[in-house]
Amino acid sequence: MADQPYREAGRRLKAALVSYQLGRAGVDRTLKEVPEDPGEGWAELAERLLTGMMLSLNTPFDPSSFDPSGGGPGTVQ
Repeated sequence: MADQPYREAGRRLKAALVSYQLGRAGVDRTLKEVPEDPGEGWAELAERLLTGMMLSLNTPFDPSSFDPSGGGPGTVQ
Protein backbone atom coordinates (compact mmCIF):
# COMPACT_ATOMS: atom_id res chain seq x y z
CA MET A 1 0.00 0.00 0.00
CA ALA A 2 2.99 2.32 0.46
CA ASP A 3 3.16 2.93 -3.31
CA GLN A 4 -0.59 3.60 -3.63
CA PRO A 5 -0.85 7.16 -5.03
CA TYR A 6 -4.27 7.74 -3.46
CA ARG A 7 -3.36 6.54 0.05
CA GLU A 8 -3.23 10.06 1.52
CA ALA A 9 -6.54 10.99 -0.13
CA GLY A 10 -8.05 7.83 1.36
CA ARG A 11 -6.67 8.72 4.78
CA ARG A 12 -8.21 12.19 4.55
CA LEU A 13 -11.52 10.78 3.37
CA LYS A 14 -11.63 8.38 6.31
CA ALA A 15 -10.77 11.19 8.73
CA ALA A 16 -13.54 13.36 7.29
CA LEU A 17 -16.13 10.62 7.69
CA VAL A 18 -15.02 9.78 11.22
CA SER A 19 -15.13 13.48 12.14
CA TYR A 20 -18.63 13.74 10.75
CA GLN A 21 -19.76 10.63 12.62
CA LEU A 22 -18.32 11.97 15.89
CA GLY A 23 -20.00 15.35 15.37
CA ARG A 24 -16.75 17.28 15.24
CA ALA A 25 -16.77 20.68 13.58
CA GLY A 26 -13.48 20.09 11.77
CA VAL A 27 -11.32 17.30 10.51
CA ASP A 28 -7.85 18.38 11.67
CA ARG A 29 -7.98 16.64 15.05
CA THR A 30 -9.26 13.40 13.57
CA LEU A 31 -6.69 13.50 10.77
CA LYS A 32 -3.95 13.44 13.41
CA GLU A 33 -5.54 10.30 14.87
CA VAL A 34 -5.90 8.36 11.60
CA PRO A 35 -2.84 6.17 10.87
CA GLU A 36 -0.71 6.73 7.78
CA ASP A 37 -2.23 3.57 6.31
CA PRO A 38 -6.01 4.05 6.71
CA GLY A 39 -6.75 0.42 5.89
CA GLU A 40 -7.86 -1.58 2.92
CA GLY A 41 -10.18 0.03 0.42
CA TRP A 42 -9.77 3.69 1.37
CA ALA A 43 -7.22 4.52 -1.35
CA GLU A 44 -9.37 2.80 -3.96
CA LEU A 45 -12.47 4.66 -2.81
CA ALA A 46 -10.61 7.97 -2.94
CA GLU A 47 -9.37 7.15 -6.44
CA ARG A 48 -12.92 6.41 -7.63
CA LEU A 49 -14.30 9.59 -6.11
CA LEU A 50 -11.52 11.80 -7.46
CA THR A 51 -11.72 10.23 -10.91
CA GLY A 52 -15.48 10.75 -10.98
CA MET A 53 -15.02 14.36 -9.95
CA MET A 54 -12.39 14.96 -12.66
CA LEU A 55 -14.54 13.36 -15.32
CA SER A 56 -17.47 15.60 -14.45
CA LEU A 57 -15.54 18.89 -14.46
CA ASN A 58 -17.03 19.95 -17.78
CA THR A 59 -20.58 19.05 -16.83
CA PRO A 60 -22.81 20.49 -14.10
CA PHE A 61 -22.71 18.39 -10.95
CA ASP A 62 -25.82 16.31 -10.40
CA PRO A 63 -25.50 14.42 -7.09
CA SER A 64 -28.31 12.03 -8.02
CA SER A 65 -26.34 10.73 -10.99
CA PHE A 66 -23.01 10.21 -9.19
CA ASP A 67 -22.22 6.64 -8.20
CA PRO A 68 -18.81 6.16 -6.53
CA SER A 69 -19.16 2.37 -6.75
CA GLY A 70 -18.62 2.55 -10.48
CA GLY A 71 -21.98 0.93 -11.23
CA GLY A 72 -23.21 3.84 -13.34
CA PRO A 73 -25.85 6.52 -12.87
CA GLY A 74 -28.70 5.65 -10.58
CA THR A 75 -27.21 2.40 -9.27
CA VAL A 76 -28.15 1.74 -5.65
CA GLN A 77 -26.46 -0.94 -3.59
